[in-house]
Amino acid sequence: HIIDASDSSWPLHIKVVHEILDELKLHKPMLYVFNKTDRVLAMDELIAQAQQYAPHVFISSMHKTSMQPLLDYLTTWHTVQAGITESDSDIDSVEDED
Repeated sequence: HIIDASDSSWPLHIKVVHEILDELKLHKPMLYVFNKTDRVLAMDELIAQAQQYAPHVFISSMHKTSMQPLLDYLTTWHTVQAGITESDSDIDSVEDED
């Protein structure tokens, strides 16, 4: 679930998405991706508020290096889902092209 972290109403948006998913009876594991962190003035406050939404990562699509937590999470998730051990993994880390 991608959340616009710069929108002060983001908690309401999450609530609405949860309500819609409940109505549709869609209950799947969810990763909360807080995007646009480059526009957040009070990052400490966002981090504190986001603790109730797990798992979560903070990114800014404007800064490629901030994507690493998302890539790390997805790599770990893929490895666990596929039953791949670290020595078997052929997933390469994404190089920063900035």
